[in-house]
Amino acid sequence: MKAFPKDSDGRFMDLRDYFAAEALGGYIAKMGSDPKGQGSICEEGNYAQTNAEALAKSCYIFADAMMKSREE
Repeated sequence: MKAFPKDSDGRFMDLRDYFAAEALGGYIAKMGSDPKGQGSICEEGNYAQTNAEALAKSCYIFADAMMKSREE
């Protein structure tokens, strides 16, 4: 039995995506207390899109580090 939810095509989320999602939740929780000071992804305009893309990449960097740690 898989522990992760299925997407609309019936595929399971992989562990790397799960780790990235967990990292994203942490980032968003922290930004919620001071969104302007943390570079809110809720702002309108190109800045928000660029910031969200950078945040997503950062989450996958953390996920990759966690995947690597599992191998050691």
